Amino acid sequence: MLEIRNLIKIYVSRYNSGTQRIVALNGINLIAKPGKITALIGDSGSGKTTLIKVIAGLLKPSAGEVLVNNKIHVHQLSGKQLEKYRTKYIGYLSQRPSENIPFETYTLRELLELPLILEGVGKQERDVRVKDLLAKVDLQGLSDRVVKVLSGGEAQRLAVLMSIIKKPQIFLADEPTGELDEENAKKLFKLMKELTEEYDCTTIIVSHDPMILNFCDKAYRLRNGVIQSIIEPKKKFSGKGEMEDYFMSEDFDYLFLDNYGRVAIPHRLIQEIDFSSKIYLKRLKKGLILSSDSNYLEKLAIKEVRKQANQQSKKGEK
Repeated sequence: MLEIRNLIKIYVSRYNSGTQRIVALNGINLIAKPGKITALIGDSGSGKTTLIKVIAGLLKPSAGEVLVNNKIHVHQLSGKQLEKYRTKYIGYLSQRPSENIPFETYTLRELLELPLILEGVGKQERDVRVKDLLAKVDLQGLSDRVVKVLSGGEAQRLAVLMSIIKKPQIFLADEPTGELDEENAKKLFKLMKELTEEYDCTTIIVSHDPMILNFCDKAYRLRNGVIQSIIEPKKKFSGKGEMEDYFMSEDFDYLFLDNYGRVAIPHRLIQEIDFSSKIYLKRLKKGLILSSDSNYLEKLAIKEVRKQANQQSKKGEK
């Protein structure tokens, strides 16, 4: 299991005239479980890629904690410890295809065997594992083909196998379908879901592709470095158009309340309601209500008090 607590990442850029601080992540709290796909969605610059790079140990957080299985404190690891952590626990699929398949003159078999050889896996087990994985993605007939002649969809399926063949506990994918057509994107998401369940790994996918909603178990919507809302898809969408409407509408199952007591109101709602910078909060019997109109909140409170008084009066009459 992966747990993130109060994670903050600040980039500092230095110029002749001074320095600039950019807050990429601002108090992220997140739990991702084995055998499940957790999606990170949101606009460019919302902090999604920064977050998975921190999880992978490729970036050091400015503050906060990254815990794996409640025992590995990733944020505290040294350089050499991070290398061991990435080798043993992490499968990472970059959004740049060239970074996922470094040796284009290798055959598919040679490329898939490489991480297993480095792990000390024997030849017989290597042969079985490579054969089984190639069959899963309909590439079994191409095991002796050179990588550089593969199509885009074939290359991306191979890249997934490269990332997961060592059976990592955490599988991270950054925009895996960014350069694929709809059909190949669907195949890739289906493959990642099958492998996640079979290997019981904790999978986190960064995606702008609405189709992710048909394959993930939970989606965190990020905005300006904070978690705005959480979506737990409870239905299968009939087509990509329906998914796109839901994906782009900023709909949510629930807003996220972080450890600092902050709630990020969806941008669409702020525009529709025309919130000013001053928002009033009123605690009522059934919860909290936010409004830019304090008079409205007072009327609700008075209405609730009168309702309670009437209920008490009726009970007394009985």
